[in-house]
Amino acid sequence: MSAYNESLIKGSVVKGLVRFAIPVLLSNILQIVYSTTDLFIVGRFASTADVSGVSTGSMLMGLVTFAVFGLVHGVAVLVGRNAGAKSEAGIRRAVGTSVTFFAIFCAAAMIPLILFNKPLVSLMNTPPEAVDKARSYFLICAVGTPFIVGYNLSGSIMRGFGNSKTPLFFVGVSCGINIILDYILIRWVHMGASGAAVATVTAQGISLLFSGRHVLTKTFGFRIRSSDIRIDGGSLKQLLKVGVPQGAQELLVQISFMIILAIINDMGLSESAAGGIAGKLLVFLTMPQMAVASSVGTMAAHNLGAGQRERAERGLWVGMAIAAGIGVALHLISRFFGPQLARFFIDDPAVIRNTASYLRSYTIDCITAGFVFPMNSYLASCGYALFTMLHSLAATFGVRVPMALGMSRLPGATLEHIGWSAPASTFVSLILCSAFLYFYVRKKYPARDPAEQEVP
Repeated sequence: MSAYNESLIKGSVVKGLVRFAIPVLLSNILQIVYSTTDLFIVGRFASTADVSGVSTGSMLMGLVTFAVFGLVHGVAVLVGRNAGAKSEAGIRRAVGTSVTFFAIFCAAAMIPLILFNKPLVSLMNTPPEAVDKARSYFLICAVGTPFIVGYNLSGSIMRGFGNSKTPLFFVGVSCGINIILDYILIRWVHMGASGAAVATVTAQGISLLFSGRHVLTKTFGFRIRSSDIRIDGGSLKQLLKVGVPQGAQELLVQISFMIILAIINDMGLSESAAGGIAGKLLVFLTMPQMAVASSVGTMAAHNLGAGQRERAERGLWVGMAIAAGIGVALHLISRFFGPQLARFFIDDPAVIRNTASYLRSYTIDCITAGFVFPMNSYLASCGYALFTMLHSLAATFGVRVPMALGMSRLPGATLEHIGWSAPASTFVSLILCSAFLYFYVRKKYPARDPAEQEVP
């Protein structure tokens, strides 16, 4: 195999985690710059209806992208365990199975998204002025599903192997192409929301062309052969064991966000645009924590593959300390500089006011998420992905959605009222995760040995 990232399984846990997490963080930041460019340029050179259309259409497309984020976590864990065990045959089976499985997934996901474009947009309570914009954006992105899926898969395989630097390069290429195309298509061609979608799909398609080639020919120090591109039963079982609960969790949580956006959309066009902008900002704000959590999961997978359970757990404690500290800083920034953050996207005073209002309460969630995100990632890598799905759904549909709906019905309700539903639900998740980790995982069933995980 090629030069392996020994810092994941040897030496200082803090240095190993941070060294891996920094490129992941930069990749995540570039991806958010990538996606927020759409709203920024649309907000500057198109209409408020286009802004609402992009925010609604991108939320719908999240049905696929967030499910993919969860599923590829299974790929990263599978590749990581085999990399930690230094098994070339295992890596071949893992990559071949992943490529084949996601090719089938693309076909299964793309067709219904295209066929049900109109009813899905209608379900979002999209403001009448923005319906055509949202439908156009959503349809173009749906057609580009293979590019979106493949782009995320190739990055996950490389990071699963322990290489977080190369995916950063490909994300940068995609981001640059997207910004250039956004400006041309929206500013000069006046395509509005449709232009943003075309730019996104094209940029990801070009990046996939190069990143996919790198995975198959250079990432591991050996070539993935055409004969490797097939389903291996054992590898598929392990991929699905982690990926399906994670994918289902991401998908259902995204549906909950759609429900909340629909509640916000029903409050008016200004609130709808503010909800979309705040959503983009919140994803950006939590990226450092997500990078740390992803790194915790990768480190755990590699150390479990290498038979080092205690080091895997030390990575969790370090990750939580870092992510929670970041969460405090993010909340303070967004609380006191909310209007300035919103003004980056749009000049409409009402939208700026509503966005800042939403951020004041919602971003308290950054603090509790600093503990929950790393725990989720660690538990999934240890083989407890089903629990991470169940506690997340209980908190989301048992607390967040009902609370957001109840807050929206208060006399004089604002987005600040609705925002409180986020930290409330994540606090419930924190209690459930802590109890499970302490009373079940550590006391009764410590992180399972690689043999128990049936790594192929």
